[in-house]
Amino acid sequence: MQELIERAASNGVHVMIAAIESGNEASVTLHEKLGFRIAGKFSEVGTKFGRWLDLTCMELKVSG
Repeated sequence: MQELIERAASNGVHVMIAAIESGNEASVTLHEKLGFRIAGKFSEVGTKFGRWLDLTCMELKVSG
């Protein structure tokens, strides 16, 4: 993931976006440790195995 962030920076990407199923706490924590911040949450936007899932949107300002 760190290499992906570095590549984004070297290619002039300004902001990276992550969309993570809100129940995936390990992924949200990983992204936070990499500098991402929660930008918002969407409720019940998808289903899996018959239950509704929420989506956490995160962002990382890569440049400027």
